[in-house]
Amino acid sequence: MEGNKNAGDKKDKLADQIMQNPQVLAALQERLDSVSQTPSSYIETLPKAVKRRINALKQLQEKCAHIEAKFYEEVHELERKYAALYEPLFAKRMFIVTGEVEPTDDECEWHSGGEEEEKEKLAEDVKNKMTISDTPSAEDSKGIPDFWLTIFKNVDMINISVQEHDEPILKHLQDVKVKFSGPGQAMSFTLEFQFGPNEYFNNLVLTKTYKMKSEPDSADPFSFEGPEIIDCEGCTIDWKKRVKISPLKQ
Repeated sequence: MEGNKNAGDKKDKLADQIMQNPQVLAALQERLDSVSQTPSSYIETLPKAVKRRINALKQLQEKCAHIEAKFYEEVHELERKYAALYEPLFAKRMFIVTGEVEPTDDECEWHSGGEEEEKEKLAEDVKNKMTISDTPSAEDSKGIPDFWLTIFKNVDMINISVQEHDEPILKHLQDVKVKFSGPGQAMSFTLEFQFGPNEYFNNLVLTKTYKMKSEPDSADPFSFEGPEIIDCEGCTIDWKKRVKISPLKQ
C-alpha cells in the first residue's frame, strides 16, 4: 500500500510539473482550440454525448475570449497611463531635434559598453545612411537635421512606404506623437505628425486616427486574436498652391 501511495504521489507531482510548463499549456490550449473549431461534418459523426461535451468546451472557449478582450482593454489603459510619463521626455527630444534646446554636457555623456571597433563601424553605418547631402559645420548646425526622415528610411517596417517624393516634405517633420483614447471612450489612438513651416501645406500638425475593437465577434468568437483596427480617418491637408513656371517664361 505504501508503494502504491508513493507511486501516486510521484505521478501527481509529475503532473503538476507538466501543467506548470508554459509550452505544455500552450500545446493543450492549441489542441483545445482545434477541437472547438472542428468542422461540423466531423462533429456530426460523433456520439451525442461527445457532441454535448464539445459544446461545453465551446462555451468555455468563448468565455476565455471575452476575458482576453478585457485583458487587452486593461493593456490599453496601461499604455495611456505610461504615455503620460513618456510625454515630458519626448517633448525634450523634440526640442533637441529642432534645436530649440541645447543639451548640457552631462546630458550628452553616453558610455557605451561595446568595443571601440563596433562603435566606429556603427558611426560609419549611420554616416552612410544619413540623408543630409552636405554635413554642416558645428557652427552652422542646428538640432539634428533630417532626424525623422533618417529614421523612417532606416526602419524596415516604415521605409517601404517612404517614396522619393515624400522626402522633401519629411525633412520638415519635427515630431511624431501617439495619443490614446481617454477613459470611457471607444478604443482608438491618433498619430500626430508635427511639421515646421514649409512650402507644401499650411497645416503644422497632420493627424490620423485609428479606431479599434477589442471584443470577440458574436458570429465567430473563436477567431478573436486581440484588438484589431476597424477604421481609420486622416485629417484634411491644406495644400499650398504651387505655381509651376514654364521654362520658356523664366
